[in-house]
Amino acid sequence: MSGAPIDLVLSHFSGVQQNGKGWKAECPLHEEYQPALQIKLSDKVGEEDRVYVDCHVGCESENVLEAVGLTWKDLRRDNADVWTPKGPAVAEYTYVDEADRHLFTVCRTADKLFPCWRPDSGSKTGKRWKLTETRRVLYHLPEVLRAIESGDTIYICEGEKDADALRAVGVTATCNPHGAGKWRSEYAATLQGASVVIVVDKDVPGRQHGASVLASVEPLAGSVRVVEAAVGKDAADHLAAAHGVDDFVTVELATTEVDAAVSLPPDAPATVPPEPLPLVAPSIAASPDILADFAMVMHARGIVGENRFAKVTYLCLTSRVLGRPISLAAKGPSSAGKSFVVQEVIEFFPESAVYALSSMSEHALAYSQEPLSHRFLVLYEAAGLESEFASYLLRSLLSEGCIRYETVEKVKGQGMVPRLIVREGPTGVIVTTTQVTLHPENETRLLSVPANDTPQQTAAIIRMLACEDGRSGDDALAEWRTLQTWIDAQDNRVTIPFAPDLAELVPPVAVRLRRDFATVLNLVKAHAILHQVSRARGDDGRIVATVADYGIVRDLIADLVADEVGATVPPAVVETVVAVVALKEKHEAGVTYLQLGKQLGLDKSAAMRRARVAMSRGYLKNLETRRGQPAKIVPDEPLPSEVVILPTVETLTGCAVARAQRGESAE
Repeated sequence: MSGAPIDLVLSHFSGVQQNGKGWKAECPLHEEYQPALQIKLSDKVGEEDRVYVDCHVGCESENVLEAVGLTWKDLRRDNADVWTPKGPAVAEYTYVDEADRHLFTVCRTADKLFPCWRPDSGSKTGKRWKLTETRRVLYHLPEVLRAIESGDTIYICEGEKDADALRAVGVTATCNPHGAGKWRSEYAATLQGASVVIVVDKDVPGRQHGASVLASVEPLAGSVRVVEAAVGKDAADHLAAAHGVDDFVTVELATTEVDAAVSLPPDAPATVPPEPLPLVAPSIAASPDILADFAMVMHARGIVGENRFAKVTYLCLTSRVLGRPISLAAKGPSSAGKSFVVQEVIEFFPESAVYALSSMSEHALAYSQEPLSHRFLVLYEAAGLESEFASYLLRSLLSEGCIRYETVEKVKGQGMVPRLIVREGPTGVIVTTTQVTLHPENETRLLSVPANDTPQQTAAIIRMLACEDGRSGDDALAEWRTLQTWIDAQDNRVTIPFAPDLAELVPPVAVRLRRDFATVLNLVKAHAILHQVSRARGDDGRIVATVADYGIVRDLIADLVADEVGATVPPAVVETVVAVVALKEKHEAGVTYLQLGKQLGLDKSAAMRRARVAMSRGYLKNLETRRGQPAKIVPDEPLPSEVVILPTVETLTGCAVARAQRGESAE
């Protein structure tokens, strides 16, 4: 690289303008909101040559650089061996698999940041600074496996620096990648039958991490001991003070208390006391269309263009009073507003109805003391569901209505004692995610609702943001919370007299309909529960759902159910496939994400996500298999003919009338 990095970077962008201490330029990934790039030099001592490139629309910097032929390396004058996007590396830690093949490298900067890269022959530098689905393994894995075979003790530390310090004095030492709080159950499986010593850091995160490792390893390892440094905070400090491995101090960890640690506000109580139960229904309970009233209040609070998403979320949360609540996955690109809409809907419910988390440990669902019965667990950005164990606990909660988890714990004076942990449900779950699909076993247990990613929606949000006083306060929500608290105290059993007729009209085109049909019925029940003041009750005291309840639910989710079983294609997917077909006439080799985005009026990242959704359904495919190269999207399977899964209200009513005329019972 010749010349200053800033000169090279500025020469690759269009519309460059001086802007204070930096520059503005046009982002190559979209045409609107230009100039969108902010380019500036670092103000850190010793890094004055380093260049920062940021798109205020939200484009990933790596994608911006790739679009103009630059790499991370071009942003500074450092040697390629020590350069990282977070600053020069002062140390590198290489992770390999059982056959000593390079999986990824963790870099450590002077600021204690830990950027990671994986080998990628398709990248200009041979490195890709995102691990994505790269397999995670224990540090020095081949040495760990040899130690297990020979019966040597294995020391587990919090980080690579400590592991290497122990390794330097002649013992086998390892750690998990990414530091405290990132231990996975699959790491413990590697240590089956091993003699293990866990070296915990002498701080709260260190003890929490050690407890998580202990709970995971103890049932599988041959022996486990927990120690800490005699001097200093960690193993490296201990050894630097001329102490040996025999000088570590044995400690006891309270695993059941530490494992339950989750990310909550500092002043949040451990449990939420129930609100006083109102004796009389609030006036809003008598409204003929409560969801329409709800949508008006949501609009007054700044929510635009997401009426369907908000209404479905509200109905799902109302279903907490049923024996099997309806769980929901809100999907969409980053910055689409998924979490914001969910947060706003939650404001209409009492605190006792919802337990919201931004992160949690993989054992939190088992060990937490927070009540979950007839309550919704809200996980923003699929928090805590990365591990197989956490996904298993979630499936148990959704399928069985409870968690029954048997483990063993060390009790002083008794040794290893079995313990059965029972977490009572039923519990509903709401997950927001940018992923196209979730864990396959969880995907079929949640109703997927897409966020609106269209340019028209973006324009509507911008207009709403421009209205300084366009958002109502929280005072209007008191009656809505009272409504839900009142519902909690009612007899919420529901009968659906037209259910047999509906079942006859739904074509059995997919096995998944066994679950989805139950979801439809429960949403109908939730809508009837919401309107129970204006619904009749049967002789047995049950609320009698009406065809009108079904009609509202059908309007909200008919296309979602049909999409889940492959009977129809969402409009966004159809639009994407049609755009690719049109572009293919000009670009025979295949369509890039940038070209697709221009055709759809979307930025590159949103177009990329839409294409991936279509590819996951088999309607598009990418001919380019090399990483780092522009996509070559082409049509694949033809779009199917549409099949109606949920019949119209008119068809359902006609079926019921015909049955009555024949003198047949609906039972």
